[in-house]
Amino acid sequence: MSYFMMECYAAGIEDAARIDSWPSVPGIRTWKTGARFKVPVPQPLRFAVDANYGSTLLPLYNSTILLVQRTLFDQLLAAGVDNLDPYEALIADPRTKQPSRSHVAVNVVGTIAAADMAKSKIDASVPDRLISTDFESVVIDAGKARGALFFRLAENISAIVVHEQVCRRINTAQFPGLKFIPPEQWMG
Repeated sequence: MSYFMMECYAAGIEDAARIDSWPSVPGIRTWKTGARFKVPVPQPLRFAVDANYGSTLLPLYNSTILLVQRTLFDQLLAAGVDNLDPYEALIADPRTKQPSRSHVAVNVVGTIAAADMAKSKIDASVPDRLISTDFESVVIDAGKARGALFFRLAENISAIVVHEQVCRRINTAQFPGLKFIPPEQWMG
């Protein structure tokens, strides 16, 4: 059983949009802990694109809040992923009058300490080994991942790890910029 790191890159996508306004929700410090929220999340969550960049929304934005295109979100669910809490999102573009509802804001429930730290390459100058480990490449221990289909890596909570079964179900050609990267080639 293999795992991959899910990323989305604007490189090569003409007119790619950049989100520059991310909402904050009182009582939620970060969306990357893997915990279910204990406070109500007002919906829709309002985002805005930067008018100095393009207007084509990417299928995935993994920043302050994970934003996932609805079609991709549906494919993740169809692939068996069951640990995603979705919230309605509204993405405004100051150049248009019609905000987009093409994406959902997602809280990924669950982090797993699945990195094989002895085999991974780590920037030794960064002392943290949980939450924000600076990987030059990572080796995922499938035994520690316990067959999970989709999760944040506890050693670096910005990383989204995806089981090969899910990767096979996602038609990446349908999602420009979306990549499943072998962990050994991932840096973060």
